[in-house]
Order: sequence, then structure tokens, then C-alpha cells
Amino acid sequence: MTSVWRKAYRHREYGLLTGEVIIMKKTIITVLCFYSALYACAQTSAMEISTSQLVGTKWERVLPEERGASHTLMFTETTDVDSTFYDLIETYSVAYNNYYITDEQPSYTLFHADYVGKERKGSYIVFYYPKCKEVDYWTVVSLTDDELLLFPKRIREKQRA
Repeated sequence: MTSVWRKAYRHREYGLLTGEVIIMKKTIITVLCFYSALYACAQTSAMEISTSQLVGTKWERVLPEERGASHTLMFTETTDVDSTFYDLIETYSVAYNNYYITDEQPSYTLFHADYVGKERKGSYIVFYYPKCKEVDYWTVVSLTDDELLLFPKRIREKQRA
């Protein structure tokens, strides 16, 4: 197998090899492109939904895929039932979490327990995990008869309303 070598010259300004300068420029451009794409995804417009649109429908997660596990999500008026089946050990894990829908940007510190169970409209589904005392929310990107598309955003609870 043949290997091709090229003479390395030092860059006058930076004291780096010419190849290293090119790699640094490519790396910086790649990182900027990545963060621009990430920012664009975060700016995806949200869709307004109501509590009654979620209640009674069982959703199976298709993306992102997880090998050896299948996830389902079902909503009641007050609770989301998040169940996972692990193929390898043939066991279910089920979590029951209170939730509500809101149109205002969810707080980083509060879960409004008085909103739970009420018919509400909004673009955010806010969850409370009592075991770890965390608040989590998803932005609803789209909802059709066949598909629920959520953009996850995680927040930590410091206070609880």
C-alpha cells in the first residue's frame, strides 16, 4: 500500500503547520454549521393542542429508536402513562406522571399542580416526576390522527407550586 506524504510548512502568523490551519478552519466551520442547524431545529414552530385531543390515544414511539425496548405513551385527564417493554428481560416498566398543557413558556422552577386535570390549550406538555422531583416539558410540533411529534426540553425543579 502506498502512502503519500507532503512537506509540512509552518504558517507564518500562527506557528502552526499549514495542514493544521486548514483542519482548524474546517473544524470551526463544521462547529458553526452544527450549532446553526441546532438553533434552527429549536426554533421549530409549535402547534396548539388541547387536553381532550390527547386523552384516550395510545402512542408508540418510533423515533428515536432504542434497541431492545419499545415505548408507549397514553394520556388520561390527569396522568400520562409512560410504559416501556424491555425485550431482553421481558419486563414492563410503567411510570404514572401528572401533566398539564399550557400556552405560556414553562417555568424552570414551578409545576402548576392546580392546572392538572383541567381542559387547557397550549403548545407545551409539562410533566412532573415526583420520585426525582423534576419538571420536564415537551413542545408540541404537530399532532395528527396518526402522529404526535414532540420536541423535548428538560428543566429542573427548584420549587413546586
